[in-house]
Amino acid sequence: MDRYLRYAGVIGIVAAAEFVVGVFIAQAYYPNYSVTQNDLSDLGAACHPGASCVVVQPASIIWNTVLSLMGILSFASARLIYQVLRNRLFSVLFGLWGIGALVAGVVPENVDLTTHGLSSIISFVGGAVAALTFYRLRLGTPRYFLYIPVILGAITLTGTLILLFVPFATLEASAIGHGGMERIVVYPMITWEIILGTILLRHESRTVLHRASPR
Repeated sequence: MDRYLRYAGVIGIVAAAEFVVGVFIAQAYYPNYSVTQNDLSDLGAACHPGASCVVVQPASIIWNTVLSLMGILSFASARLIYQVLRNRLFSVLFGLWGIGALVAGVVPENVDLTTHGLSSIISFVGGAVAALTFYRLRLGTPRYFLYIPVILGAITLTGTLILLFVPFATLEASAIGHGGMERIVVYPMITWEIILGTILLRHESRTVLHRASPR
């Protein structure tokens, strides 16, 4: 069963890595794209109430594909983690991170703005709380290392609350802009997924070494 943790780790790292690379590629195909004034979702479609949607190709298809793929891979990683560790709470929360991303990728803003927005929030909250409950997995991680997912999860959760309750115009006029705030929400979770994958790989390697060592 330990090999499932290795698979989960590799899949999680690939999910985060392809997201980062895909975002840079999509931004390169989006004229005058601003990381402060444009949301990540604008790469798929930029929609505002009372105005027509702006869809830029091939940035849109790249973004929707990258986001959907990250969602599928993250959910698969969560499923494998559950098969080995049987921690329902963490697996469900981490799975929501993946499912929310998948729905947001399949349903961009120009298809259904409400569904896209709600699935994004579900993804952010699920991923953040999963990071906060990482300690429940009991993988033998050094105690001091457990603070990292707590910090990253807290940043994402706080940023999500700001996106929800601070007026869009206020964030837009700030130094980092609405797009910058969204990145403060998303990138800690991307970083966390890479860290999680590395921990799972390290745990599996230590298990193999322990079993192979002479008694």
